Formats: sequence, C-alpha cells, structure tokens
Amino acid sequence: GTNYASLDTNKFIAPTISFRALLDKNISLFGVYSPSAAFLTLDNFITQNRYLNIKSINNFFLSHSSNFKIAVKYQYGKYFEISLGAGYDKFNRFPYFEDKMNQGDFKIYTAVSVKKFESFLNFLFYPGPLGMFYGNITIQSIKDSNMNVIPYNPFLSTELVYGYNLNSRLGMKLVLNYDQNIYTQLNNKTKLNNYFNLSFNAEIGRASCRESVDLGGRRIIKKKNKKNCR
Repeated sequence: GTNYASLDTNKFIAPTISFRALLDKNISLFGVYSPSAAFLTLDNFITQNRYLNIKSINNFFLSHSSNFKIAVKYQYGKYFEISLGAGYDKFNRFPYFEDKMNQGDFKIYTAVSVKKFESFLNFLFYPGPLGMFYGNITIQSIKDSNMNVIPYNPFLSTELVYGYNLNSRLGMKLVLNYDQNIYTQLNNKTKLNNYFNLSFNAEIGRASCRESVDLGGRRIIKKKNKKNCR
C-alpha cells in the first residue's frame, strides 16, 4: 500500500508493506514497514503536557520517514497470548517540551534526525473464573543526532491491569503504571524520580452500559447502547 499526507508545503508519500507467517500451530510472526505522517495541533500537545506555554505552540507536521516493527506471538488456545517484538522509527524533526528558561514554564522545541529503537512485551490472559490479566512492558531509546535522549520519554514503561467482574453489574480493575529513567532536559543532566502509580477502578452497570469510577480522581462513562442504559 501507500501512505500519503499533505499540508501546505509539507508533502509525504511512502510505501507500506506488511506480512504474517504461521511458524507453528500456536506461533505467528508479524512484520510491518509503514512510514507515515501526522499533523499535531494544540490539542495534541496539551494532552501530553497541560503546563505548556500556549504561546510557544505551533501546529507541527510530524513525519515518520522510516517505521518498521516485527513481532512474534504465541497463543495458547482461549487461555492466553504473549507477543514479543522490536521496532525502529526515524524522524527528520521531532517536537519535545522543556522548561529551559523558567522552571515550570514549558515550551515546545524541535530536535532533528531523531531515531527511536524499542522492544516490547505484550500479554493477555483471557477472561475466566479468576478474572482477566493483561499488560505491556516497553523499553525504548529515543535520541537526537547528538545522541541525547529526548526529554520526558521513559526508557522503561510498564502497565499491568487486572480486572474481575463480581457479577453482571459490578466489576473492578486494578492498574499499575511504572516509568523509569525520564530525562527532563535535552542535555540529559537531570532526571525525574521513577514514576509509580497504583489505581483502583470500580465499574457499575451492565457490560453494554458500564460506568467506571477511578478512585484516583478520574471518571469515565462508556455507553454502547443508550436505549439499554436507562
């Protein structure tokens, strides 16, 4: 296939290739080469960092000039599946935020010739009598042409989720997030403390109309069928 994007004088076109091979009854090999482009707006940047100085934000045309991923998946019937993979990505220009001038006053800057290498592990234990358990572990390196790590991109990122339905109307979910090695400056002189967050979610209502309340302060409401949610 082909990916094409255009914005003002910015144009992007690249071929895409993907494959899948069955190595064994339970083992599959996946691969994809898919350079792409995205148009980042104020909304995208504020979602990443709500403390950004709005005056410093301009729309950004982000192009993945090279993007390749490969993964091996092992699936054991209807019980669980595990995927292990790696990826490479290259950006001619890459936006990042930093409070260079005044602490807490974050502005958008641009790094050039950025390369990203990553390896990842994803797993899923399908829902059963003991609940559902899934998660992902990612190790990544995102560096500019001077081999500086791009700020606020953790070297190690982990999310583990356990969910259990007490009955058809009441469920719970326990979520663990952990990030490690997060630089705050492009010169890589300072780091944040490792990030650890454990949250509990209570879910109330039928599966097709379930309300989720995060005791950490967030509230999410999902309704698949409004007629059945009354």
